Amino acid sequence: MALMQGYPKARQNRISGRDKSIQKTRINFLKAAGLNFILLQILFLGLFCYIFGSIWQQTPRIHALNVLFVDYDGGVVGTAIREAYKTLQSESFPTLQEATSQRFPTPGDMKEAVCKTSYWAAIYVSAGASERITNALPGGPAADAYNRSDVLTFIWNEARDQGRVRELVSGPGVRLLCGRFEGVDERVIEANRIEELSLGDFVLSGGEPAAIVLIDACVRLLPGVIGKDASLEEESFTGGLLEYPQYTRPQDWQGRRVPEILVSGHHEKVRQWRKAEAEAATRERRPDLWEQYLARLRGQ
Repeated sequence: MALMQGYPKARQNRISGRDKSIQKTRINFLKAAGLNFILLQILFLGLFCYIFGSIWQQTPRIHALNVLFVDYDGGVVGTAIREAYKTLQSESFPTLQEATSQRFPTPGDMKEAVCKTSYWAAIYVSAGASERITNALPGGPAADAYNRSDVLTFIWNEARDQGRVRELVSGPGVRLLCGRFEGVDERVIEANRIEELSLGDFVLSGGEPAAIVLIDACVRLLPGVIGKDASLEEESFTGGLLEYPQYTRPQDWQGRRVPEILVSGHHEKVRQWRKAEAEAATRERRPDLWEQYLARLRGQ
């Protein structure tokens, strides 16, 4: 009303809301607005269904993660772990399954069990760990020589882990020890706290080919090695997913065409298509990665 009083010409040539000439346009507008409202409600409903579905029975799934525990020491360190687990034990905490040293005589046996996916992970107390701690407490030469890393060891399956490759690249550097035929003597591995990496469930004559693969995986992540750094952000495993399908020219090859969305020029739709394809590929080919991806989404 104030606008009308301050600017009387605002009433001139003003079309009435009851004018039949705009009735059809008004109806179309209301239909479009109503349809958009309904679609938004469906979208929010689907989003909430996805969120609640992803966290449904999350606790039992965490509790189903079995961690193998072996006490090679038989002292206070093992007792402390058992007491700590009694405090942490719940439906929302992984299950600690203790086994005897007779069943798993060496840490190598535990690693094999983890690599065969019999257990999600494993932890063991090194032999003599309690005695070394006791001797080091008063100080002196025993304290100076004490190696705190030789107490507890955590084992997990690191086959094909891009995250571990990135950790190696960002670190001070590593030395690679390549075994031949049966591998490296277990005593050497235990004495030097050597970390073992696996390429997969197959056997090679030696560790040299595996070392070359690891070197290549690390070097390509160094700045300047790959011309376009942004391309590294869309590779497999970078976001916890496999990479989306790749297409080149010609656009039509033996009757198989490049998806129209990729040649549409609509960058946002292309991005959405790539993400959807990456999720579908991961869900179908690597269910283990898919579960980890969903777990990260639930934790955000």
